[in-house]
Amino acid sequence: MDLNAIIGALAAAGVHAWPVTNNTLSTDSGERIRVSDQARSPTPSAIAADLQIGGVDRILYSVPTMTQSLRMAVTKNDRLVVVAEDTRSLWLHRVEHAPDRPPARKAKKGPRPFTRLALGRSLLLGSPQRKQNDLARDVGSPQSAVSQQLKLLRGLVERHTGGYSAPTPSRLWDYCMAEYPGAGGITTYWWNDTSLEQQARAVQDRVRDLGGTALISGDLAARVIAPWRQPEHATLYLDRGLDPGALGFALASRDDHTLSITVPDDATIFATARAHSSREGLVDAVIAAVDVSRTGTTGDEDEGADRIRGVVLDNAHRLRLPA
Repeated sequence: MDLNAIIGALAAAGVHAWPVTNNTLSTDSGERIRVSDQARSPTPSAIAADLQIGGVDRILYSVPTMTQSLRMAVTKNDRLVVVAEDTRSLWLHRVEHAPDRPPARKAKKGPRPFTRLALGRSLLLGSPQRKQNDLARDVGSPQSAVSQQLKLLRGLVERHTGGYSAPTPSRLWDYCMAEYPGAGGITTYWWNDTSLEQQARAVQDRVRDLGGTALISGDLAARVIAPWRQPEHATLYLDRGLDPGALGFALASRDDHTLSITVPDDATIFATARAHSSREGLVDAVIAAVDVSRTGTTGDEDEGADRIRGVVLDNAHRLRLPA
């Protein structure tokens, strides 16, 4: 289930929660809730094992449907929280909270080739030929993983005595754009009446004060890389959780928000930003283009992404010109 919907269901039941990691929520009362997305109802032994996990106060299961055995478990143990996706009911404190809205479609699952796509971004945005150890540093992965993933880019990437290169950057760009599965993790949506720039700055400043990293993506990053379209949203990636409510934001929805915050599963976002961002505090240009194309609603988002594409490919061509 959409984590924003889970947070909304908790709020409707009187619990204000926000993400602190890619699988953990915190509440006003100081509780930590571990979120576990289950393809089927967990077994009693799995529930018992999860309840032994240290550092969390409650276990929240998101399941396709509430089974009789899980209903018995949640009514016997106050530490269990369950969200049933078919009815969107929330079971909290042994009581069912049933909403009046229709069920949402479950997102598809599958393997996510984060390292492979980060390598593609690094080869697009870096020097024409990259050594394997340099690529490993750029994407934050061990060389063994990098070697394996480079083999899967055969046809898009070539190996030379001086390292690896992308002979046709446009093909590699199209591959990275089409195949990126999204960052995963927890995404929440928020609303504020201040400008999008002020919203992004407020979040970045607060995360920086906490010793973390917040990266701007999407429309606001595009304004720096290839300014053209009017920004619709502030899109940020955080390496730790934050409660935007403490900064004056109100919880919103995917369909109507000014700010989205993602604590991603894809840690390469932070690695490639350090290696290739055009400015501190921004994601790399490929991630920015992905988010422009996937978050826009005004019909010109694809052209906005194409503008970034043009900047990246022009730079790649310039770097490949003979000295």
